[in-house]
Amino acid sequence: MQLVQITAYADDDAYAIFETMNDRGLKLTPADMLKGFLLANVKDGSPRTKASEIWRKRLRALDDRAEEASADFLKTWLRSQYSTRIRERKKDARPQDWDRIGTEFHRWLRQDHDRIGLTSRQAYFDFLTVQFTFYSRQYERILDAGRGAFDPESPLRFIRYNADHRFTLQDQLLLAPLRVTDDAATITRKLELVGRFADILLAWRIWNFRATDYSTMQYAMFTVMRDIRGLDVPELGRKLYDYLMGVSETFDSNEDLYVHQQNRSQLHKILARMTDYIAVASGHASGYIELTNGSKVKYEVEHIWADHPERHADEFGHPADFARHRNRIGDLLLLPKQFNASYNDDPFEKKLPHYFSQNALAASLNSLSYEKNPGFLAFTKSSGLPLKPYDEFKAADVIERGHLYRDIAKQVWNPDVLLELAESSS
Repeated sequence: MQLVQITAYADDDAYAIFETMNDRGLKLTPADMLKGFLLANVKDGSPRTKASEIWRKRLRALDDRAEEASADFLKTWLRSQYSTRIRERKKDARPQDWDRIGTEFHRWLRQDHDRIGLTSRQAYFDFLTVQFTFYSRQYERILDAGRGAFDPESPLRFIRYNADHRFTLQDQLLLAPLRVTDDAATITRKLELVGRFADILLAWRIWNFRATDYSTMQYAMFTVMRDIRGLDVPELGRKLYDYLMGVSETFDSNEDLYVHQQNRSQLHKILARMTDYIAVASGHASGYIELTNGSKVKYEVEHIWADHPERHADEFGHPADFARHRNRIGDLLLLPKQFNASYNDDPFEKKLPHYFSQNALAASLNSLSYEKNPGFLAFTKSSGLPLKPYDEFKAADVIERGHLYRDIAKQVWNPDVLLELAESSS
């Protein structure tokens, strides 16, 4: 074994040597590089030992919850608190800090450390022991809300709804308004406001056949993240509400929502939320997890009409017209796979008695739901929703039922709640 001593006369030189020497063999991760840079600027001795132990424990706690969670956290944290620009959406545009943090956050921070206040050994120590610790704990809480046990009464349940749509951009939005000086109640209220905001925005986009994937929404969500950074609860609620009021496509902008191969999974979750809303408002326990196949019973998006165009020849001159109408939102329900296997091919009149034993949205088709069912009857009265039973189900009834679903959606995803929550905290 040979030991070689290399002397560096400045911290920057030390970091450059560290990064270069370790860029051989098994490569260090960007997180390792970042750790090396940060700790090199913390006072040697007990401060550096303490900061190193905090770094190790916090990142391990995140990785115990999800694969690559620590690296995702570092990118999300630094973007949420410090990025100010994103690559312009035009040819040959240069990456900005938001983009660079996503690919080389260790190099970005080394170059921009002055801008974010890392100008002394004490600042580096505080960055690790205060800022890093605080935001990593909040990110851990976000992971638990999105992937852990579901609590239908938790104000953080909206994080789970968004995670079920695989909307990973919500993480940077959730961290953006948080401040290390916020108390526990303020943090929870901010997380709820942002979670509700993303939940409403996603529902509107799905209703209007708009993409919700990362690449499509990253620019718009960057601007929201930047604009809500560090806001107090009242300001945050108003800012998020104003953003939604500027969105042109809502539930009212599309009268023709229908299921197709690409949006079936999304509509499954939309129907689950509406079905669960009616059940909970009628006095029953939440069934969201079961409806989204988080339990043994598997649910499917099912049509009220069986796939028999000849039964509807009096209303449709061509099977394609029938198929198009059959796929509209008003003809859809969430039903157990076993139910579909038993009754899928039956006409509406034969299915109708069996709907009564299913979830609240399916049971609302049956007149028995409107008899001796005090919880459901109280809900229909208080909500003002045009719920009604059907003895037959014709083409016009599909349209009418679709309008009902739209009215339910407006209550489930109501932007006014953002203002109510914000004002109740002021």
